[in-house]
Amino acid sequence: MLSTEINSTSELISIALAAERKAVQRYTALATRMREHGNEESAVVFDSLVTGEQAYQDKITEWAALEDLVINAEATPGQWDDPNVMTDYDVQARNPFRSTPYKALAYAVHNDERAFLFYTYVAADSHDADVCHYARVLAREELGRAAELRVLRRQAWHAQSQRIAESRMDPGLINTVPDLLAVTICIEQYLGRLFRLAGTEFSELERLAASTRENLTLAEQALHEGEPPGAGVTEALKKVGTWRDAMLSEITDATAALRRLCTDCDRSFAFYNSVVKLAEDEAVMLMAQQHSVLATQRIEELLRLTQKIN
Repeated sequence: MLSTEINSTSELISIALAAERKAVQRYTALATRMREHGNEESAVVFDSLVTGEQAYQDKITEWAALEDLVINAEATPGQWDDPNVMTDYDVQARNPFRSTPYKALAYAVHNDERAFLFYTYVAADSHDADVCHYARVLAREELGRAAELRVLRRQAWHAQSQRIAESRMDPGLINTVPDLLAVTICIEQYLGRLFRLAGTEFSELERLAASTRENLTLAEQALHEGEPPGAGVTEALKKVGTWRDAMLSEITDATAALRRLCTDCDRSFAFYNSVVKLAEDEAVMLMAQQHSVLATQRIEELLRLTQKIN
């Protein structure tokens, strides 16, 4: 834990520069890791973060020179985490199979928020007027940088939401068990093809692939023996099917398939969970609960696998 008790302006600026160097190294490594696993979208975001951190590092260096401050090149940024700063996306943002532009930017915002709070506490704890002044300046800089990143994060969220909306099955359309079975078949067929594509390289997925085949068979048998789904669900599935086929046609290797699996297993859980909340029929609710549990198990298995690969 890095102490907020700093005794001189030179020490403060040395720590600030060390933090920027560390950020450049961190984001550069993440950009490389993203590209190694085919996640170009997140790689581009981390590239832009590297550029921003380098520019800010140069700004602090020029500032220190103007103020004739002595910089300790051996200073370390240490580790300083404030419990009030949420870090929900940090692990996912660093995982190339789960990272998205939104999560990468959320991670960067968290880092700047932590820096802002660190410098705020330094200003509050120090008895040196110059240290207080410069700590407040650094805090304002971090706050401004976080605000700029929030704008980009919001844009990434809207872009992500738009893509999801184009392929989204409305949980409100699910009124009967046949409705849910029809959607489950669509989901399992799609995930099954992804498991086959990813399984060419990642043999650890075979157990999940087998359970997906079993779920698909059970859902197809149950739907065949019962009533057909409603017209609303049938029409919506045509649009989802078009998106699904287009998405599968873009997957060129096992790594890309694994990345899609991580994203779409998350989405399947969100769908089933929404059906549970909206269902007015108990049988629909119970079936959706069962599938949401299975989706959670898949997510946990995929997380373990991607962390091992990563």
